Order: sequence, then structure tokens, then C-alpha cells
Amino acid sequence: MGTSTQLRILMIAAPGTCKEQPASLLASRLSLPKISPGNALRVNLRDRTDLGQQAKAFMACGDLMPDELIIAMVREQLALDRAREGFVLDGFPRTVPQAHAFDQMLAAEFHAGLDLVLRPAVDYEQVLRQQSGRRTCSRSAALACLRRRHPGRPLR
Repeated sequence: MGTSTQLRILMIAAPGTCKEQPASLLASRLSLPKISPGNALRVNLRDRTDLGQQAKAFMACGDLMPDELIIAMVREQLALDRAREGFVLDGFPRTVPQAHAFDQMLAAEFHAGLDLVLRPAVDYEQVLRQQSGRRTCSRSAALACLRRRHPGRPLR
């Protein structure tokens, strides 16, 4: 399948519902970038940007990051040239303020709405098992699933 011009896709489901794999596959098949707050956070932490430093401060305290910070990171990713011809967005928006900001971003920067919203079917018992075994690295924000990681590989 080739690139679809201006195709904007939102993959939406509760946190921990395994959206990342189908979103990555869809993005790859359509030659579109996959954008997610988690990836944006990791890039900002790795590159030690101002947004990354702000996020690091919240993480150090164990606090949730405010909507404004998540919105700024996603806005930054959507503004990149690679997202101009479309994207697969995974894990955003998660709150009403994020949804309002996203709607405004689409109108102001893309002058259009979404082309497709996908909501995968979910086995919530499986989600509970997966979430209870999920850990986040305090330094890199990388996710690890304790049930699936290699037994000899230490969790950072």
C-alpha cells in the first residue's frame, strides 16, 4: 500500500490496550509517521530539550505531567515536515483539555479534521494483567513489560 496524501488517523483506546503495535503496523503500511506522547517524551528527554527538562522535573517528583506539557510535545511532533502529509496518532488525546487542544491544532495547522478514528476491540482482563506488569524507566521513560521481557535482561 502506498502513501495516502493528507491521511490523518487517530488510534484511540484506554491506556495499556496494546494500541502501539497495530498503530505502528498501520503507519508502516501507509508510509506515515506514528506519533505518540510517549515517543515525543522519549525524544525530548533524550535530546534534553526545554520540554524534556520540564517533563523530567515532573517525573522526578512522581507527578503526572500537565496537559499543557503533553500538548506542547504532540504539537511539536505534528509540526514536523514528516507529519504534513498525514500521520497515525496513538495515545493522544487522553483528557478533555487535550482533545480540545488537538481539535484546535487540526483546524489551525491542517485546516481539516481527522480522516479516520480507530478504536480496537479490547479484552479488559488482558489489559489489567498487562498493566499490572508494566514498569516505566525513571531515566528514559522507556516501558518494560515484566511478563514479556527476557529473563536475563535487567529492567533499567
